[in-house]
Amino acid sequence: MILIKPLEKIVLMKYLISFFAFALLSVSGIAQNQFYLNTELDIWSRNAYSQSVANIKNHINVKGYKSATVPQQLIYYKGVAYCSDQKIRKGINNFDWILSNFLMSDNALRLIQTQKLNCFQGTDHTRFSKLYGQNMLNDGVVYLVEVSQPGIRASTKGGRISWDDAEVAQVNSDEFMGEEPISEEDLKKWLPRDTSEDSIRHNLNLRLTDRIDEVSILQSDHFILVDFGNNSNSKITSQLAEIEKSYEFIYEYYDLKVPAHKITIYITDGKSEFAMLGKELHGLNLSDHLLGYSVNPDLSIVAYTPNFYVGTIKHELAHLLLNNNYQAMAPWLAEGIPTIYEVSEWFGNELKGVDNWRGPILKEAKQRSLVPPLRKLLGYNWLEFNGHTDSGYDKIRLSINHALARYFSIFLEDKGKLREILKAYAERNPDDMEGTVADNAVLIVEKSLGKSIEEIEIEFERWVRQFR
Repeated sequence: MILIKPLEKIVLMKYLISFFAFALLSVSGIAQNQFYLNTELDIWSRNAYSQSVANIKNHINVKGYKSATVPQQLIYYKGVAYCSDQKIRKGINNFDWILSNFLMSDNALRLIQTQKLNCFQGTDHTRFSKLYGQNMLNDGVVYLVEVSQPGIRASTKGGRISWDDAEVAQVNSDEFMGEEPISEEDLKKWLPRDTSEDSIRHNLNLRLTDRIDEVSILQSDHFILVDFGNNSNSKITSQLAEIEKSYEFIYEYYDLKVPAHKITIYITDGKSEFAMLGKELHGLNLSDHLLGYSVNPDLSIVAYTPNFYVGTIKHELAHLLLNNNYQAMAPWLAEGIPTIYEVSEWFGNELKGVDNWRGPILKEAKQRSLVPPLRKLLGYNWLEFNGHTDSGYDKIRLSINHALARYFSIFLEDKGKLREILKAYAERNPDDMEGTVADNAVLIVEKSLGKSIEEIEIEFERWVRQFR
């Protein structure tokens, strides 16, 4: 049996924390890793570059992966094989695909940047890093935690932009890392296979140390709600109905596959209890400014919400549903779509985003010529989108990018093009692209709207000024 021990590391990059935790792989995981090992032998020992690419493509077909669900490790190997075979453009596009679609730790993304540079230089396989057993990018051992936060207040002081922006403050990863991070495989054990109240309370007793008998548990078709606050049953029922309605709208609107299990929502009106839930459920040490988060492996949302405000929960719900369908997503879509629902209203049978606290950020940044052109936004990789520059981390740039992504997503929704563009992005294949990954991202939007990106920019700016 093969035991993979990925690096125990948690890195906060705005909303996402990637866990490289210990994982004992299943039988299917063992077969997958054997394929990875054989692929490395083909590339690094046998110089069988073309054959490696053919084998990887066949493996993708056999596994039934769609473009947006191909593991990044397979894409990495294709990139190395192409570059070693002097097929530079194809190699670079595969490395760019990872940089532009997978949010991983800074170290992992910078590794890919280094490999991309090696490809530009036309080097052979000896300059590229092996991954198997190297604690990097191992398939099936990474899970995501989405983090929600208070609103951003935009203001100016002394002619400079100053944002009280707790959500994007660069925080030492140790602040979020428990002494014993919980692995993905261990979290999956808590998926609610038995949804009887006795079973739910039994599992809560195993995971938590206090107040289990006092919590209220209510269920709907797709949710288990565990209330540690003092909300009345009528209020819980009403808000749960709203969350259920939002769930059905989001998965139908974007044509998403629904999770196999119910989503568990934990709510509390106490900050200390919220911190306790983060630590005991998921091994997280949460900062005081956070309002909520979601975790994919156990399909859970944890929220501090004294008035049972559901905006944070809707935001996290969109993340869970999107993550359940796509491993690879462009940053502006992966963040833009969930932010639509953090402040949203029903218009007939459609849930639409309305103006919120990100609006002043965009307006103020526009006045000071800090908003990037749409061409740049669409082409950003994850490091760029999250405010990492050659000179360091820029939280103001990150705030602007997320505000722009939200309003551009609402603009596309208003034009009836958001679903079409999401589908087109998901069907992209880095091997079939003419030009760069960034150029292709722009072309998809241009094709959908039937205009040049410069014309779209003008129309978008006019739309934003009128949007309320």
